[in-house]
Amino acid sequence: LFRSITKQKEAEHVQLQQAFLLDNISDAVISTDNNLQIRNWNRQAEMTFFLNTPQHQQVILSSLWKIEPSPGSEGEAELQRHLTHNGSWSGEVSLEKTTGEIIYLHTNINAIADADGNVNGYVAVCRDVTREHDIQQKITLRQEQSQLDLLKQRQQFSAFMENAPTLAWINDEDGLLQYVNTRFHNHFKLGDTDIGKNIYAYYPEPMRAHHISSDRSVLDRGQS
Repeated sequence: LFRSITKQKEAEHVQLQQAFLLDNISDAVISTDNNLQIRNWNRQAEMTFFLNTPQHQQVILSSLWKIEPSPGSEGEAELQRHLTHNGSWSGEVSLEKTTGEIIYLHTNINAIADADGNVNGYVAVCRDVTREHDIQQKITLRQEQSQLDLLKQRQQFSAFMENAPTLAWINDEDGLLQYVNTRFHNHFKLGDTDIGKNIYAYYPEPMRAHHISSDRSVLDRGQS
């Protein structure tokens, strides 16, 4: 009897430790039954998802959030398929708080199985990645704006060069043509296949060496 009570006390102590750990981690943890119906949650999940009444134990897990789209993702259908076939799912979800603020959570859901491999529920662990998500969004917006600015600059450059009252062209350090304006194109009667050819081939032989030397000097100095 003494040994039995001791083991029971030890088991209760372990359970208390586990409960304490769950309530003091920064991730939201939710356990469900086989049908993803919520059964238990830790303190962080209570604050994140406002799980504070017994009625929440009848709520389906996926109703708490919206799965964020990703390339090739099928949303809820993909979650269900992964849990059925793999016993796990990982992805980003979002939810709107009562203040209107949207938060983003990286979520891992894993099956809980008994010793025989029979699934008897699931555990979802959700980590708030709103800050990282917002930073990535800003980086993406900056990249997109940079691409738009570059496109605008190229369009402005092209318009300027096309309306320049002189022959205009760009060649690289090896003399290969990269760009010619219409005036240059028509003057030398170039075709579309001439881009990428050596510009020095269009100069008369006596002038060729001088232009090669002049271009190399400009490249070395970084100015004309």
